[in-house]
Amino acid sequence: DVANIELAFQNEEKGKRADELDMANIELAFQNEEKGKRADELDIANIELAFQNEEKLKRAAELVIMKKEITLQNEKDASADKTKSATILYIEDNDSNIDLVSQILATHRPWIRLLVDKNGEQAVVQAVQHQPDLVLLDLNLPGLHGSEVLKLLQAEEKTSAIPVVIISADAMPHQLFNLMTAGAKDYLTKPLDVVAFLEIVDTYTGITGEV
Repeated sequence: DVANIELAFQNEEKGKRADELDMANIELAFQNEEKGKRADELDIANIELAFQNEEKLKRAAELVIMKKEITLQNEKDASADKTKSATILYIEDNDSNIDLVSQILATHRPWIRLLVDKNGEQAVVQAVQHQPDLVLLDLNLPGLHGSEVLKLLQAEEKTSAIPVVIISADAMPHQLFNLMTAGAKDYLTKPLDVVAFLEIVDTYTGITGEV
């Protein structure tokens, strides 16, 4: 009987240990499962991190390209500004009018080179020599009237194609008609409208700027 009791006790202990082992195996399996989940999560995190790094590299590359494009555009703009130039010959004997036109161009169209001549015949010689992009012509000049200067410019082969714009306080319709018929491209009255004047300058020099 004692032997049977001890055997039964041993079997019971073995059963407990077997149960404990089963529990340990279950816990180990659970832990392995958790480790597997964490490994999967880590893999996902690594994939996301790799994707983020790839996106960062793409953005960095785009930024480099953008900076290069901006630099190139700035260089082009700077080059364009350097090559932006035109010459205007202003035939006028009134110093106040000369100063006004000089100030307007210096402020709003600094790329314009302004030549001035108070004498009509000499101005035609300047036009032949410098080939300006535009001639601004006053009418009431000493010696030779502006309308005669216009005829000389039109008659000279080297200046006949240069646009001439009249600037005068004399805006009588018959005067305007005669001058436009003689070859003047446009007519501005004094006192000058700055916006209209700059539009004329832009039109005939072929260079546009801000007022």
